[in-house]
Amino acid sequence: MINAHYMKGWVLFLVFLFVLSCGTESGKVSNTSTTSDDSAQDSSRYRYEDRYEENEDSEHELKKSSYSKSSHNSGMNCMECHKEGGTGEGVFKVAGTVYDKNGQIYPGTTVKLYTGPNGSGELKYTLEVDKSGNFYTTENIDFGQGLYPAVEGRGGVKYMPTSASSGACNSCHDQNKRIWAE
Repeated sequence: MINAHYMKGWVLFLVFLFVLSCGTESGKVSNTSTTSDDSAQDSSRYRYEDRYEENEDSEHELKKSSYSKSSHNSGMNCMECHKEGGTGEGVFKVAGTVYDKNGQIYPGTTVKLYTGPNGSGELKYTLEVDKSGNFYTTENIDFGQGLYPAVEGRGGVKYMPTSASSGACNSCHDQNKRIWAE
C-alpha cells in the first residue's frame, strides 16, 4: 500500500513540472533571442508575448501579424469583427492591408508608426505584414496626439502625410484609397 505522504510528494512534483511547462507548446520557457540588432537586450529575459502567441486557448492572447503567418479578408475593415464583443478572435488596436502599386496585396512589407511626420520623431511601433498583405496587433497602442504611419517595401518607404488617431486603417483606406508601398 502506498503511503499518503509519498503520494502527496509525487503530486506536488507533477504540479511543479506542469507549472514549469505551462505557456508553450514545447514545454520550454521562451526567452528573447539575441541578434546583432538586439544584442543589448538581456537574452535570458522571459518574453510575455511569446507565451501568448503560442497559447491559442487564451482569450487575452497577444495577436500580432508576422511575415511567416497568413490571415484572411485582405482589404476588409478588420475592426468590424476584431472588436470588443465582435466575432473575430482578439480585439485589434491597429490593422490594415498593404498593396503594391499594381493593386496586388504586398506581403513582406513593414508598417512603422512614428511620433513625427516622414519618419521623424520616435519610432513607437513596428508591424510585419503577413503573407495575406495584412498587418494587425492586439497590443495596446498609445496614439497620443496621433502617430504617423510609414510603409516600407522592397522599393522604398511611403509616408502618410497626416497623423492617425485610430488603428482601423482599412476604414479609410478602402478600394479607392489603398495603403501601398513601393
